[in-house]
Amino acid sequence: MAVDELDDIVRSWLSWEPATVALVMDNTGPEMVADLILAEYLLCSHLAERVVFYPKALPWFVSDVTPKDLDWFLVEGLPSIANAGEVEPKVFESISGWAEKWRRRFENGSFSTISHPFWTLPLGYNHLRSTAPELFRSLTQEASVTIFKGDLHYRKLLEDRSWAASSEDPKFVFGRCFPSAFDCCRGSSPLILVLRVAKSDVAVGVSEHRHSKLVKEDPDWWTKGKYGFAQIVSLA
Repeated sequence: MAVDELDDIVRSWLSWEPATVALVMDNTGPEMVADLILAEYLLCSHLAERVVFYPKALPWFVSDVTPKDLDWFLVEGLPSIANAGEVEPKVFESISGWAEKWRRRFENGSFSTISHPFWTLPLGYNHLRSTAPELFRSLTQEASVTIFKGDLHYRKLLEDRSWAASSEDPKFVFGRCFPSAFDCCRGSSPLILVLRVAKSDVAVGVSEHRHSKLVKEDPDWWTKGKYGFAQIVSLA
């Protein structure tokens, strides 16, 4: 891990009553399945009452999740795997069960999707509040926790600028995107965080000690897809 703030994330998360979690998605395929599993875990663990998925309106970088990808996966993708005839009966039963369970989640509202064209505009997320105020409101006021997934979202949170990776004040940088997170109608901030595997030379909040160690391990560490970030954007 390049940045590991999981302890602070858990501590802040547990300070909330279970409510809405916003999951801003990245890639389809195995990562989309992992998103569904994470959402299921949050509900079963009473860490959320509902999860709202935010896919893109179109595949910005080929592999991005769209609403059609989710629909296809639950209606055809998972069932086709289960019915392929190449899986053991127990595996077939498990896959079929999850497909049915997740379809029901979308039907009863514990899972839902919101697609918005803002995600595919050529703008950093510092423009989110002014360009898409209803989307900004749903992420900062209607959700108690918002999770951004993936390298592209991370880059847009930082406006794709060459910030110093070892910046000691990442909250100031991220705060350009969520200036009103601390004065929203609830009177307190939502927990906003990012989960990312580094694939581009954009980062903040890497401690001096960790940064020196990473550079010694590999000067191109932040473009190799080997190092993760679990990082707080706005703390409750």
